[in-house]
Amino acid sequence: RWLSHPASEGFEQLGAALERAVQMDWVPVVYQLLELGAAEATGDAEFQSRLLTEAIRLGHLAAAEALIRGPGRRGGGCCQLGETSLILAVQPGASLQFVKAFADDGEDVNATDLHGRTALSYAAQHGLCDIVRWLCTCARASRNIADTMEWTPINYAMWALEHLPEDRDADRRNLSEVIDILDDSVDK
Repeated sequence: RWLSHPASEGFEQLGAALERAVQMDWVPVVYQLLELGAAEATGDAEFQSRLLTEAIRLGHLAAAEALIRGPGRRGGGCCQLGETSLILAVQPGASLQFVKAFADDGEDVNATDLHGRTALSYAAQHGLCDIVRWLCTCARASRNIADTMEWTPINYAMWALEHLPEDRDADRRNLSEVIDILDDSVDK
């Protein structure tokens, strides 16, 4: 039904349909809408970035991959603020499955956003132990890449630990473990 609307009725419908298809993990519909130019129809890079983030947050790997590599997509690339798919995949509640999928598919684990931050930097700040460990050991991400403020991933983990409320014991343990991982994975 969504696909039968002529373009003259407004591109908003394509964008709304694409958003719903991503939320419901309707991958064939996502591909159809991308073929119709739904992602570009909005003309809004922030909308496209938000859709990808939503797919990742919901655990919809196939929908996320369609948004990155589907019809009319350039694959891998960056969003409005220079975030790569891998950087977007590294957020609170992130799944190692997504991070591995993007890295295994050729995403540069050391790519930076417009602020010079890497996926490892964001994972460290959020206390994502499994992701930090995997990025450092398996993916060989550099822990020494400094951003525009000259901060490295360990600086972000230490800052987050210092500014975390006292009652967040689990988060404190995670951040402490991240600091240990980063301390042990010195680049040679």
